[in-house]
Amino acid sequence: FCYERSTFAKKGGCIALRFLCDEMPSSWISKHLFSIVKAHIFVIRDLADDVCSGTVDVAIQNIEVINEKTIPCLCVENATEEMQKIYKSAVNEFVYHTASPHKLVREISVKSLQQIAKIQKITVTALLEPYKNFFSESIVFSPAKTYLRHQPLAVQIGILEANYFCTSLEPKLMKFDNYQFLTDVKIIIKCDDDTMCRYDAYKDIKLLPELRESAMKVLVSWHYIYHKQHYDTDKVKNINFCDEAFVTLFKSLETHQSLQETAFECLKKLI
Repeated sequence: FCYERSTFAKKGGCIALRFLCDEMPSSWISKHLFSIVKAHIFVIRDLADDVCSGTVDVAIQNIEVINEKTIPCLCVENATEEMQKIYKSAVNEFVYHTASPHKLVREISVKSLQQIAKIQKITVTALLEPYKNFFSESIVFSPAKTYLRHQPLAVQIGILEANYFCTSLEPKLMKFDNYQFLTDVKIIIKCDDDTMCRYDAYKDIKLLPELRESAMKVLVSWHYIYHKQHYDTDKVKNINFCDEAFVTLFKSLETHQSLQETAFECLKKLI
């Protein structure tokens, strides 16, 4: 029912799954964990813009309860190969959706990863260590592949939010070093709406404030980077990236009034 078109069918599916998860033994829930998680994420993604059903709230709450009930059973020392496979498939699903273009799907995925790490009494960094290659390929674009600004706007927001999630972890999961990606981030922050609308991806200006807010957070989270800049004199000078970030954010205080609070909070982290 979770995959039916009707909102009421989806809500019924979520309620039925919750009933099964409350009544069935943990072994049954664990066996079907991946399918249950995937069905709930589909509901959240499909009804993200639905403001009247409350179905999304039910799905989000279900995922939290299911994680709490199944993860301890799957992470025991004598876990079988099948149990390890089920656990990994669930974590994979949440990791994959950390860069989702759908805000609520991103949020429940990040929250679930934090919940799983807490249940296992490990850091989120330790949990995500096996996924470093996935993050490096999916949330920092190489010019050889494509530019960030060439992606649809909602996809860009998802990439930036996942990027911020990874780079703000303590201890650090990984450090990125892609100047072209940062150039795209600074363009998003610096340019006004009229300039941004020249790019096909930025025609929907309603999402630009959210995009800029995400870009500001990423810019600060990359503060540890130093780059070389070439001048007409053919000389090379080392530039502290913190200085570049500070100037970019300071200018945004004047150009984007709706984002002044975010820019100010980001500036405080650089000082």
